[in-house]
Formats: sequence, structure tokens, C-alpha cells
Amino acid sequence: MSAGDRWAASSEGCGPLTPALENALVTSDAVYFTTSANHDVDLVDMALSELLGFSLETEAIAAEVSAGMADRVDPDAEEPEGWDAGEDGPWEPPVIQGAEVFDLMVKIVTGGGSNASGLADAYSVSSSPQLIRYRAKSAKSAETAHHVCDDFSRQKTESPPALFAMVHASEEGPTLAFPAVGVTVEPKAGRVVLAETVMAGGSCDPALALMATSPKADAIVLQKLYYADRKHSREKTNKEGPTRTAPQVHCTTELGCRRFEHTPAAKGEVVMPLRQFSAMSCLPPRTSGPCIDPNYTPPPPKPKPSPPPPPPPEPRARPPGAPPPIP
Repeated sequence: MSAGDRWAASSEGCGPLTPALENALVTSDAVYFTTSANHDVDLVDMALSELLGFSLETEAIAAEVSAGMADRVDPDAEEPEGWDAGEDGPWEPPVIQGAEVFDLMVKIVTGGGSNASGLADAYSVSSSPQLIRYRAKSAKSAETAHHVCDDFSRQKTESPPALFAMVHASEEGPTLAFPAVGVTVEPKAGRVVLAETVMAGGSCDPALALMATSPKADAIVLQKLYYADRKHSREKTNKEGPTRTAPQVHCTTELGCRRFEHTPAAKGEVVMPLRQFSAMSCLPPRTSGPCIDPNYTPPPPKPKPSPPPPPPPEPRARPPGAPPPIP
């Protein structure tokens, strides 16, 4: 089976890469994950959002999912009346089969409460989590200085990313540097790097140029962007959807040749409610409340203000010699 047969989806490129060409060109791989596509990625994503102040309890969610996956004895079962142990054998309560991770996440997302609110809120103001694998082959895998937020003239309709977040998965990952501010961050498993990319007025910060060294060995990081409002569309920007698209390789001066891909969710019962909540404008970012109420209806629009009354007419000038007006 050829690469073209495996990836039947059309692309704008010139065709699938051969293994030899990919090994010669590609220096890193980047994969966006739709929520619920991979539970481990989901948990790191949640923990990152919880760190930033969203109303999430990641450990409680992980414990609930872990307990729900395990087979367990039905605590409400009772021995049937008239059960004869000598004839029927010892009675044992029935075992409840553990649920699938996906079904447990559906229950959390649609169950209301602070975790459902926090998941919906974080989803609405952030990108899909992206796993990036740096291939330790040569200095080509290094990233030269570039800006995550580069709309300095503020010409784009979408809001620029306000916060860059990265989680290291190993000690060999790339060293990050922000040369304009003199900050260098060495890799360490579990280390989180956060960098504000906009200034107080909402413009991109030119001092937040980012660069990365070539890793000592193949290394994986999780990267994510947060925005100042809910205008960001994961569907448009991160290719979120039910279909696994064909991988594409983009080559730039800053990132080298990076292979991009998207991992879809098997079903939409988790991501679609989150997408529906993110479309609601009843709450500002990082707040919870009626947006997660399925019966919520937005208030009627405010009436338009009445136009101001016209100014009084100016008095006419009296002709020379005319008598004064009668009071």
C-alpha cells in the first residue's frame, strides 16, 4: 500500500512524501488532538487549564474516570429471597462492567457543575492541544526566532493568541529562549513554560520572540495557545473535525520542515457540547454560570438609544432700524 492509498484525502501539496524524502526534509512533527481523542492528552490539557485558573479539578476527573473504568460489584444487589446455598451454590452479587473512557467523559461534560463549566470555558478560549515531536537529527530541528503572536498591525479578524503554553515530556526536549528579554528555559519532564504574547492594550508584544535549540534526542512537548476572547475557531485553525486529514509538510525559515496532522475524536458527544457552549456569548472568559445551563435563553437585546432632540432654532438677526420684538 502506497502513501497515496493510505491517505486518500486530497491536499494542496504536490503529493505524498516518500520515506527517503521525509527523512531528509522533516525535522519535527505536530499533531492536533480533538478533545476526547486521547485521554492522556486530555488530562494534561485539563491540568494546564486548571493551572491557569479555570474551574477544573483534574485529579478528581482522573479519579472519577479511573473508577468508572473498573469492574465493580453492584453495591445495591441483594440475595434473592429463597436462595438455597446448598442447592444453588453460594450467592454472589453481580459485577457491573466498567464503562468506556469516552462515555465517562460525556457524563462529565454534560453533567453540569464546575468541571463542566471549566471544560467549556477553557475550550472556548484556547486552541486544541498539540503534541510536537522534535526529531534529533541535526541543527535543522532548531527553531529560529519567531513570534507566536505576529499581527503587529492588528489587521486580522481573529484575536491574536494572548498566552503561549508548553509542557515538556522529557529531559531531552529543546531549550527554549526568549532572546529579547534574556530568558532561557532548560527542558525538564513536567516543566510548564508560560509566556504572555500580548501587551496590556491587546497588541502583540514584539519582545516575545521565541526560539528553540535542537534537542539531544527525540523529544515530545505539548503546546497550546490561549486567547483573550471566544473568537478562535478550532475547526478552522486546528482542523478539528471527525475526519483524519492527510498529513502535510510545511517548510518555513523559522520552524524548518514540520509535518502537520490532526487526530479526530471517534464520536462527537464530547466535543459538540463544548463547541456549543463556546458559541454562547452570555459570559466573559474565565467565568461560569448560565452558559452551561441547557435551558438558558439569552436576554433580549438592549433597546437602541433614542436619537438626541434637534437643537433649538437660532434667533434671526434683526434688520437695522427694526423695532425690538414684543415680549
